[in-house]
Amino acid sequence: IYAKDLSGRFIIVNEMWAEASGFSKEEAIGKKESELTDPKLAAYLQRRDDEALNSHEPTVIEEHYSGGPREMVYLTTRFALRDANGTPYAVCGIATDITGIKQSQLELM
Repeated sequence: IYAKDLSGRFIIVNEMWAEASGFSKEEAIGKKESELTDPKLAAYLQRRDDEALNSHEPTVIEEHYSGGPREMVYLTTRFALRDANGTPYAVCGIATDITGIKQSQLELM
């Protein structure tokens, strides 16, 4: 789970995010994705966050990441956090690791 302000800076990350990213919560808070990962991935993630900020519904997408010892697959839900007037002030993302499920599906084929 993470949340970023409108400038793209992390304001919240949970332990699982930290474990998956390899950055501590303290290292991530206040930083932009582009300060923590390669530019191509950072641009992709920013586009997805922007889509969620501009949508009035949560966005859900299956995302594949390879950068470690194995490819990971996440089902990621993103949505705008809004104030009492309905104005977005942050984007929140909840990523669920579905790597094992996807591997099982491939084995059943």
